[in-house]
Order: sequence, then structure tokens, then C-alpha cells
Amino acid sequence: MSARRERTLLVGLAGIVAVLVVALVALTLSGGGKGGAAAVVPPSTVPLASPTSPPNDCASLVDNGWESLDCRVVEPGPGGLSYLIEVLPAPAYIATRVYVFRETPTGAEQVLLTAEDDNGSRYVASEVEANVAQTGEAQPVLVMGFLEGSTGDRLGVDVVRASGEIAAHLDLGNGVVKVDPNGLETWSGSGASGAYTHDILRDVGGSWWVVQRQLVGSDVVPHADNVLA
Repeated sequence: MSARRERTLLVGLAGIVAVLVVALVALTLSGGGKGGAAAVVPPSTVPLASPTSPPNDCASLVDNGWESLDCRVVEPGPGGLSYLIEVLPAPAYIATRVYVFRETPTGAEQVLLTAEDDNGSRYVASEVEANVAQTGEAQPVLVMGFLEGSTGDRLGVDVVRASGEIAAHLDLGNGVVKVDPNGLETWSGSGASGAYTHDILRDVGGSWWVVQRQLVGSDVVPHADNVLA
């Protein structure tokens, strides 16, 4: 990842840079699997690099030549998070990059998490979305969804806390996810004609757990016009 004037890399978060959908996972699910929680790994305390001049807004963090698909400040002010989803259309594919930043005391932005698909092979036609949501945790969380696979039949979802920690990761076949004030509801299955697993997830004592699971028919699965229903 190349350096930019507005970005300063924060090293020490799960090594160097935590990759969205992979690192610091507190909960991992695949359709029909057993739910549970693992120990959450806190970011290590590494001195921050000297920040540069702050940007005017999250859109000013876009890489040269790329286009901002979506950007938003999750929590304003020093220590607060913001995210950026940017795209670069090419003749045969659309490249996508996702960044989560933390604002430093000087107003500059530091990269905490990143997911990059520069050759258009990881995500389907730039189908990446984010939403700031209340899920029963003390502060709003950032929910990010990624359509993956050659046909977009897998939905990857990450829940990112205000601390920058990935609190939960889900991998859902033909998945649908909905956010409610108490947590998440998900549906995953093998296709339109088969049964789906319907899970209700909650943050319990700082870790995400599946608190209810049942098999349902495809006729009751919510229709999602977007990555995040």
C-alpha cells in the first residue's frame, strides 16, 4: 500500500495492518456451522507515526485517479473512526479498496483496517457496502458487507467497533444480513430451493454470540436489494 499525504499507517494492529474480513475475528460463522466466540485480540500499544496535515473530509482521502463510492464519519473528533470505499473502473473489471481510519489528535487520519481488490477478482462488481448502526453495544458500530465469489454467492460481513477492533466476522452462503437495535439477523443457505439457517446474534459481555438458530424455508428469507438489507 503506497503512502499518501493524508494517511499515516498505524502499525501494530494484528501485526502490521489488519485485513478486513480476515484478521482480529471474535466470531466466525459459515452457513449452518456452530456459532461461538473466541478471545478478542486487542490492538497492541505501538507509538503512532507522526501525522500529516488533516483532510477536509473523508472524500479527500481518495487515492489519486480513484472515485469515492461511499465515505462517512462514524464518530467525529480525535479517536473517532471514518471509512472510505473507493473504486477504479477498468475495461474488464472494477477495482475496489476499503479503508477504515482513526482521527489523530491533530485531525489527521491513520489507516486501521484495509481490504483491497485492485484486479477485480475478490469482490463482485464492486459490491461493497457499509452502514453505521446501533446494535446494542455502547457505541455505534460499523457494519461492512462484501459480495464475494465469482457469482457473488457469498456474503462476507464484518462488525467493527469504535475501538477499531473487528468484533465479529460472518461468511454467509447466499446470505442476507439485517441490523436491528439489539444486534444482527442473518440468513444463509445453499440456494433458492433449499433450507436457510436463520441466526440471531447479540453482543454478550463484549463478544458476539449466536443466541438463536433455526432452519427456515427460502420463502421467508428477506429480499435484499443491496448488500446490507
